[in-house]
Amino acid sequence: DPPDAVVPTNPLVGDTVDSILPAKSVFRDSLQTGSIGWWNPYQLGGRPLASVPNESLFSPLNAAYWILPLWYAPGLVKLLEIGIAVLFTTLFVRRLGMSTATGMLAGAVFAFSGFQVVWTNWPQTHVGALIAALFWAVEYAAGERRLSAALPLAAVVAIMWFEGFPSVTGYALLFAGAYALVRTLPMASVWDRVRSLAAAGAAVVVGTALAAVQLLPFALSFGDIDVGTREQTSAATLPLRVVATFAVPNAFGSPVDRNFFGPGNYIEIQSFIGGAALLLACVGVVYGLRVVRKSLYWYFLVSTIVALWLTFVGGFLLGLFQLTPLFAINFIGRMRSVIGFLVAILAAFGFEAILRRIPAVAGSWRNRGLLVGTVAVVFGAVGFSLFRAWQMARANLELDYFWSHVAVAAALAGLALLLVGLAHVARSGASTVAVVGLVGVVAVEVLLFARPFLPQIPVDEFYPETPSHAFLDSELGSNRFAAAGLAMYPSTQSLYGMRTVTGHAFHDPDWQDLLEAVDPGVMNASPTFSIFASRADIGLSPVLDRFGVSHLVTDPRVRVLGDRRATDSASERVGDHGFVLEVPVDGTPRAITVFLDDGADPGLQPDEVRVEALDDEGRSVAEGVRRLTKALPPGPVDIPIVDAGEAEVEVVRVAYTGDNALGERRDAAGSVVLEVVTAVSDGMTLVHASDTVVYERSTVLPRIRWAGESVVLEDPAARIDALAAGLPSDTVVIEQSGIASSGEGARVHSVDETGNS
Repeated sequence: DPPDAVVPTNPLVGDTVDSILPAKSVFRDSLQTGSIGWWNPYQLGGRPLASVPNESLFSPLNAAYWILPLWYAPGLVKLLEIGIAVLFTTLFVRRLGMSTATGMLAGAVFAFSGFQVVWTNWPQTHVGALIAALFWAVEYAAGERRLSAALPLAAVVAIMWFEGFPSVTGYALLFAGAYALVRTLPMASVWDRVRSLAAAGAAVVVGTALAAVQLLPFALSFGDIDVGTREQTSAATLPLRVVATFAVPNAFGSPVDRNFFGPGNYIEIQSFIGGAALLLACVGVVYGLRVVRKSLYWYFLVSTIVALWLTFVGGFLLGLFQLTPLFAINFIGRMRSVIGFLVAILAAFGFEAILRRIPAVAGSWRNRGLLVGTVAVVFGAVGFSLFRAWQMARANLELDYFWSHVAVAAALAGLALLLVGLAHVARSGASTVAVVGLVGVVAVEVLLFARPFLPQIPVDEFYPETPSHAFLDSELGSNRFAAAGLAMYPSTQSLYGMRTVTGHAFHDPDWQDLLEAVDPGVMNASPTFSIFASRADIGLSPVLDRFGVSHLVTDPRVRVLGDRRATDSASERVGDHGFVLEVPVDGTPRAITVFLDDGADPGLQPDEVRVEALDDEGRSVAEGVRRLTKALPPGPVDIPIVDAGEAEVEVVRVAYTGDNALGERRDAAGSVVLEVVTAVSDGMTLVHASDTVVYERSTVLPRIRWAGESVVLEDPAARIDALAAGLPSDTVVIEQSGIASSGEGARVHSVDETGNS
């Protein structure tokens, strides 16, 4: 059980906590020792680290992770990411002929759009932020018409590849390439167009070549990755009801409020733009032709429609795109990153029109009617989607929550609509009020949405060292441990420098086959996340011996291994709640089981049940503790006991002194009904009983060892079966004969076990 209740403000931190940040920690530690961490030795028998772009370790946007404390870097990196999104959106908007104020507002809309917020701390948002830099670099290269002007484009492309999320990079390059084509249309000659496009194409090639140090190893390893589960169909789109989140981000509840009831994964559906920004985009649709060149206006309008169609409708058009690998194996929902930028630019058209007082001057009845029609279409789609969200809220008993969020969004959108109406009044004062008011509404909307997802936890809750970490760190050495279920959250252990047999990463197929020999359902959670079943008997597999797994860690709620039998008890009450029991035992005790008829509710403060193993003289020779941090249902509760070694245990004393009645089962005589769990000859010794239960495995083979004998089995299934059945410790299984050896023993000395050698 966790030592204390830690409730993050942003619960959407799975991958970042157990994979991304630990990998950055390993890389940072290697840099501080004077080397580049090409390899992570702590997960899955080792896996590529800086040699592939998966954790974006070479991106300058992550430079803070290289030198600053790990707990401080995420906040600074997020601030840098927001700054880049706002800065380059502003620079791009400026090059289109609009004002700095317009660019900053569009940058804020983009930087705090749904994709950019809910993916916080993943590389995805870095790539997303760089979409603005990509469009600016294309515009700069086309506008300056010098070969050197294409160098920023090469740099941006390289950084996007280094960020390690190729689907968003691919989507962005596709739309930026279309923009480059449109941008060359006004050029005077065909030669100018060809030269401009060739320079841009060369810059993309150079940028890709700069990232080849990671892209080539990734491409070489890609053949070993099963991507079948990622294959997409033209029907694999976001459901239309998700459009509701464009204006009401929590229309389907929120993981932050622990009540998400929407379709699919919150991170994959959240599409927030904001009611005010949507209204500004509608104004941009109507008046944008008076703000920028016709070709650019039509590019952004058509591109937005195409991106929305691909994401929410799919069908034949998406099927055509899926003829390419980019769309064939990548979920189209990630297109929200591009949509956020495109809509932000349309909003820039609208805001710039208001700044220039174009609606007041050119606001004919035709234009006003067109604006009303555009607003009706956009918010009609939002309204229809909200109706579907209302149906889901009603089914999930969340109507009060739903209506409260709709009310806030409607009030802000109504205020924005009023301000847009003021912008059509032919007075400068009204236009000024509209400008200031719209900036305020946009700011309120984005802050209300984004605040829970930004880093806010206390430093002492950032990867704390638990008693289990301290114990394993002192015992493991160069061996590995296995975890039953999510005990110790295995992939986080890279940060603590401890080796685990499972992990969260792309798995080598041979390693995965061996894991499945231990537990056939090990990959049920995800094709990239191996998790053993939450059972202690996982530790009995001979395959774990070959992995060098010396310890098995289980959650305290997992039943303790051993022989179970009922026992007598003598009890003495302590105050109004709690008890002290003395339980006679015969054998080596592993646990005492208390049966709860009414369950247990520890309340806000965790309760503890402590056990002590006493010898015949009443001396404590071993102990254990079970911390109750959450309500327990009726049923058995194991209180584990550390192995007493050579000592003879006569009695186990169980003490519970909680503030709440435990609800233990009693017989007719008033004695507490118990079981005692004693050790059996299974090669497992219970060596830690506190925040987790840890078994030491006596059958483990050294992770680095000499084997003088081999068995040749060409059939892969036969090799797995042989290892699962168990083989002599000096024998290995190989797929084909190698150089003949003498079969004699040898002495092995490990010289260096760093990540690179």
